[in-house]
Amino acid sequence: MKKIAIIAPKDSETNGIGSYTRDLSESIERNSEHTKEKILTEIVHLPHKSKNPLRYIRAVFQSYQTGDIVHIQHEYGLFGTGAVYMIPFFLSLLIAKKIFTIPIVITIHEGLNPDLVSGHLQEIKKYYILFLNGMIVASSDEIIFLSTQSRDRFQVRSGSVDSQIIPHGSPISQTYNMSKEIARKKLGIDTESTLIVQPGYISKQKGNHLLIEIAEELPEYNFMIAGGTSTSSTPYSEYLRENAPSNLEITGHLPEERFHAAFIAGDIAVLPYKTVEMSGIVNRVNQSGIFNWCAAYTLPVVASDCESFCSINEDWDCIELAKEGDPSDFSKKIKSLIKSDQHQDYLRERLRQYRDNHSFRSVASKHDILYRQL
Repeated sequence: MKKIAIIAPKDSETNGIGSYTRDLSESIERNSEHTKEKILTEIVHLPHKSKNPLRYIRAVFQSYQTGDIVHIQHEYGLFGTGAVYMIPFFLSLLIAKKIFTIPIVITIHEGLNPDLVSGHLQEIKKYYILFLNGMIVASSDEIIFLSTQSRDRFQVRSGSVDSQIIPHGSPISQTYNMSKEIARKKLGIDTESTLIVQPGYISKQKGNHLLIEIAEELPEYNFMIAGGTSTSSTPYSEYLRENAPSNLEITGHLPEERFHAAFIAGDIAVLPYKTVEMSGIVNRVNQSGIFNWCAAYTLPVVASDCESFCSINEDWDCIELAKEGDPSDFSKKIKSLIKSDQHQDYLRERLRQYRDNHSFRSVASKHDILYRQL
């Protein structure tokens, strides 16, 4: 039996990494039931918005006491403002690695490089990112990226990084068996209306504010932002609420059953993700867990023509693309798709093929192979 300690945030405290880790952990254990050597996983939670570096260090040593392999789900924002707590975390990881000689796997959910920084103290920020990335590489025995875009964004001081790409899975087995009528009742939506949904956490890079203009341009349809923020309120979420037209509902954080109901109740999902600058860093979405949920439910998607979605479409032609940051183009594409049952059926079939090829079962199998090689 092999035990994997996965360091990750709690499911309820992040922008999807916690739920990704939970789904991955469950799929790995289910897959291993049919193998000679069973794999067990235990999730060691990163502290949430803690300013105590000892709590990050404690997570490292707890994982070494738990697992034969340590697997870290990494995103810079999980380590405080400016990712400052990456320093004590990874320094303690390097020390523990020398003492215990346990393999370390790191999944990088979003990569950064010096070209993405701007504003005040730009040169210092560039070297700081290279320093952080260098600690990641020095600590790891294997690095996983969720997309080629994330891998291409990641840069170290010199040379290349040995890594592999294991895409974000489509969680088919976690979908709810619920009728559209019941789903709409749970959300308080008229069963006869046309509903366009944007599920998931609220953030600027997800372009939630664009739904304000889109909803104003399409008053004949109902719109819903089915999600909230990881905290009770932010200036951005307050802006959305204050400016939302009458046909745009913002639900706030949803319990799990109602979150799933949003995918079933919707006629179309809209993902107007866009590149934004936050705290002097250019942020863009390089992979989308929400898109994979849409695929799991075969819910037709209108999404930004960002690099990530364009890359998926090159292989699968399963997304209706609209110009990034252009509400009018989104409105045009949404209206056209709503009026074409034939095109909706085509996208559903292409999404079905995509999800079957990217199931969490196949993703878990790739992790299983990796763990057994270490």
